[in-house]
Formats: sequence, structure tokens, C-alpha cells
Amino acid sequence: MELTDEQIRFINENEVITFATSSLDGTPRNVYVCPSMISYDKIIISDVKMVKSCQNIKNNPKVFITSINKDYSKWLKISGIAKYEVDGEMFDNIYDLEMSRGYKPKAVIVVENIEIEEIEEQD
Repeated sequence: MELTDEQIRFINENEVITFATSSLDGTPRNVYVCPSMISYDKIIISDVKMVKSCQNIKNNPKVFITSINKDYSKWLKISGIAKYEVDGEMFDNIYDLEMSRGYKPKAVIVVENIEIEEIEEQD
């Protein structure tokens, strides 16, 4: 499944997403992050300080992302498979972008094979 232009715009406008991982024994971990890049088929997050979340991804690549607007009337729920990358073209591109923002990423997390559920509050 791919994100639409409207869904990409929605995530970018709301800036912060929740990023949930789970350890091998099922212990959940949820953090708030700002995505580094969003395309139709992937979401990229830079690893600046996500020690436990990144360890979880290495052991269990299934992740869950939520984006919610400011008045809580619309949500995007996205599940996918994450890859932890410490080098390569994607890492180099995000590294330069994040360094220009004042952050030094250790790696990038690439979430692919996404499934999307859109929820809107009904009046």
C-alpha cells in the first residue's frame, strides 16, 4: 500500500508521530519522533537517541506509527517493517539533512511494506 499526497501532507503538517516497537518478548516501546523523510512507499526516521527502540527493530522489525492532528479529529495508523541502516545512499542523504538541522544521526530507520488505516471523528 502507498501513502497518498494528502496523507504525506497530513504527516508533515502534524510533524510529530508516535513510533512503536516491541521486543522479542512482547514488551512495547513507544516514542515520539519527527520523520526525516516521507515518500509514497516508505517513512524514514533518523536514529539520534533511540537505543531501546533500535534494539527492538533489530530483533523484531514490525513497527507501528500514528499521526494525529492537533484537534484529535483525524488519525493515520500505519504498520510496517523497519530496517536499521548505518550506511549507504539513504543514510548519507538523511545524515546531511539532519546535520543541517543540528542533529547527528547514528543510523536511519526505513519503514516499508506499509499498511494504512485512516480514521476521522464523526460528528
